[in-house]
Amino acid sequence: YSSDFKSMIMFNGEIYNHRELRIELEKKGIKFKTYHSDTEVLLNGLSYYGPSFINKVIGQFSIVFLDLNKKILYLIRDRVGQKPLYYSKHDRELAFSTNLKSLLKIKNEAKIDEKEITNFINFGVIPSPNTIFKDTYKVKPGHIVEVDFSDDKFKYKQVSYWQIENFIDTKKFNSEKFFSIFQDSVQKRLESDVPVANFASGGIDSTAIIKAMHDIG
Repeated sequence: YSSDFKSMIMFNGEIYNHRELRIELEKKGIKFKTYHSDTEVLLNGLSYYGPSFINKVIGQFSIVFLDLNKKILYLIRDRVGQKPLYYSKHDRELAFSTNLKSLLKIKNEAKIDEKEITNFINFGVIPSPNTIFKDTYKVKPGHIVEVDFSDDKFKYKQVSYWQIENFIDTKKFNSEKFFSIFQDSVQKRLESDVPVANFASGGIDSTAIIKAMHDIG
């Protein structure tokens, strides 16, 4: 809970720029109870700015943020869907989890959506936001699901905050620029409270990451 108990967060993931965001929030006069918690940064940032704060966040995450003043629950998933987030809705009941099996234990009954079986056979996946079960959905990557429970009936709204299509262009490959972005990406992901290890498969991708880690020092 926030210090004034007017907002609450549940969070799974890792925020790579939480230290920079913390400094920004502290300049706004926001007090922190911890000295290193990325979860507290998210809580205070979302409490102060609202859901638009997520545009400042760099990381992988599935977030459930509850604004008790507005009576709105926000289900937030990272830009490319690295962290899963599911929800099930029925009248004035809402359940959410990062694991689809967990929802089945909460729901009184789970019915297979037969048309999604067809999708799975045709495409090898079940397209977002649907799942194999009726009335159970995935939060789409780069999206926020807003659940307004201020009235007698829950109101759902889906908001896109990031689209990969905006980054598609016809520029020629620039190796110098690519390696600069790649090195910066690796450095951001070295943010950790514990020593960082790396799994090496011997492929070019893991080898390149280890080389970048070595260069960063």
